[in-house]
Amino acid sequence: MVMRIAAALIPVLLITAVAARPTTRSFIATTQEHSDVESCEHFHTTSFTTLGAEVHGEEHRLLPISSLGRLSVTASEAGGISIRGWSRSDARLTVCKFAAAATILEARNVLGSVSVTSALDGRIRSSGPALTSERAWWVHMILEVPRGIALELAAANGGIAVRNMNGRIEAQTTNGQISLASCVGEQHVHSVGGGITIDHAGGSLDARSESGGIAIESTTGDVSAATVTGDIAISLPGQKWGRLLDARSESGDVRLHVRDDFSGRIEAESAAGGQIECHLARCMELPPDHPPRHLRIGKASPVIRLTTRSSAIRIDEVW
Repeated sequence: MVMRIAAALIPVLLITAVAARPTTRSFIATTQEHSDVESCEHFHTTSFTTLGAEVHGEEHRLLPISSLGRLSVTASEAGGISIRGWSRSDARLTVCKFAAAATILEARNVLGSVSVTSALDGRIRSSGPALTSERAWWVHMILEVPRGIALELAAANGGIAVRNMNGRIEAQTTNGQISLASCVGEQHVHSVGGGITIDHAGGSLDARSESGGIAIESTTGDVSAATVTGDIAISLPGQKWGRLLDARSESGDVRLHVRDDFSGRIEAESAAGGQIECHLARCMELPPDHPPRHLRIGKASPVIRLTTRSSAIRIDEVW
């Protein structure tokens, strides 16, 4: 099943590029499997660059945060964040650093200028020197934190992954993907140029992407999902979830997999030119003259509302 794979394996491309001349372009790239990152080794074996020399660095810290109710983590221009909840009252931070330059000595100097600061008020920040065509670097922060702590997460050109949390989550990135797995609570996630995947969410979810897709695999709470140019794919294998699931895409397809015996109401509308396909048994009973761009089946709550302006909506039985 395509959506199950997408929810479990989240490849992320972290790219730093600076062009000094039209023919010169240097960059760093790495991929990560967000759902199970606990060490820097994965990054060190998959990163690559167009520069001649590269060096790695790794740091480990224990952070006494038992008196804090919130953590604020901001990744630098090049780098991302992975967070996993645990039962301890403190936090463990692993800093994965990578630098590249023309020579080993220059790369080491760049790496020495890359840092992560952690303040007593729970603010964690990564920073480094200016990126040029002669040097490049990235930092990825891996955190294990108390499950109930609130999170404020921000990244620019990297991904954000959170799993096993039950506190409030606010996550935003510009050109990276966001992945939440096994999280319960109030969740607000926003990506401008990347996709969003949600795997087994509880509580309330507000997911928004400008040009990336949104994939939701199982949820037990209220959901609002919206994207401008990306597709939305939702799978609801269970019967229990929140009062409203609202999925809207301006110009992308919307796909829903739901149990055929779902007891709530489904409303679907494709406003301008798109078709609605429904393959549930209840849809087969609709009259042949049923409007192809409007669909309403069921009368009770909860409500699933699917909307797209110019693309298609497809409703299938979950498998």
